[in-house]
Amino acid sequence: MMETFLTAAALSCFGYSVSAQVTFVFDDGSSTGAAGLALEGESNTTYTQGGIELSASTEFGIFNLTGSGFGPNDVGSLDDTDRFDGIESMVFSFNTAGTFQSIDLAALVGATETATLSFAGIGGGSTIFHLRDDVSSSIVSSGDDFFEGIDYDFAPGESITLSITVGNGWTLENFTVTAVPEPGTYALIAGMLALASVVVRRRR
Repeated sequence: MMETFLTAAALSCFGYSVSAQVTFVFDDGSSTGAAGLALEGESNTTYTQGGIELSASTEFGIFNLTGSGFGPNDVGSLDDTDRFDGIESMVFSFNTAGTFQSIDLAALVGATETATLSFAGIGGGSTIFHLRDDVSSSIVSSGDDFFEGIDYDFAPGESITLSITVGNGWTLENFTVTAVPEPGTYALIAGMLALASVVVRRRR
């Protein structure tokens, strides 16, 4: 019984470690996006989901979530309060290594609206993805403003910047990342499997 429990626990831990895919939802069209609510009214804060901690900040006032969008609200300016417009940006990072898979925006209209997703890179050497709808883009757009196949491997704490480059504004709906387990996680799994193996041998 004990060996069954240990083996199940180890396999469960392993299954979690290799499937830590998380979609951070900022704008879901009804002001209830969990990540958007966590960042609402803040200029620099953290939010944890699925064991992945997101740190996000903006130099343009505070983040604002409404029923029609999510973006920086540059208080006191002629700003669209719930969209990325002008020169606004969001800088964020994660507490673990992982892969940035896709991002979903809204109101990104043709050649008149553009967005840039920039990764600082490890030790320099930045990588930039130009996101556009129905025009030239560095990645594939699938459906309305949904960009998949980014598949950038980021490091813990690596600075990532989402910014507007041209246009009257768009909103961030969500993005999806997959965490890469720390080496210690694999060591824990290996230890539990080894312990289960020892118990099994002793029972026999």
